[in-house]
Amino acid sequence: MSPALLARVALAVYLGAVLALTLIALPGDPDRLNLIPLRGILRTFEDRGIAYGTLQVVGNLLLLAPAGALLPAAVPGVRLRHVVLGALAVSLAIEVGQLGVSGRSADIDDLWTNTLSAAIGYAAVGYAAGVPRRR
Repeated sequence: MSPALLARVALAVYLGAVLALTLIALPGDPDRLNLIPLRGILRTFEDRGIAYGTLQVVGNLLLLAPAGALLPAAVPGVRLRHVVLGALAVSLAIEVGQLGVSGRSADIDDLWTNTLSAAIGYAAVGYAAGVPRRR
């Protein structure tokens, strides 16, 4: 199996797992829609405390990092803007999907932190490999 094909398979499996985990109904949390940046993050810290709020933010900042790291291997020549647009599309699909799932919320903060997450993964792999990434 070629490295690009292996990366594509890993990327597909990872994204499938992300979609499955983020679209599972949860008990307890009310259904919410937040379109005001930082409101959801601040509300989480206020309602659930520093530890949970930090875990939530860090989790969102890491959620799509593996996808951002795998994409250049899966699609040679991919650039940062492609990673960001792809992550934005995936994150938007998750948030829209969560509108119809009990106990989930659709939040603009998840959208931008997940998108940033993929960019972090892309940059981290480039940095680790010592290869300057193209924008």
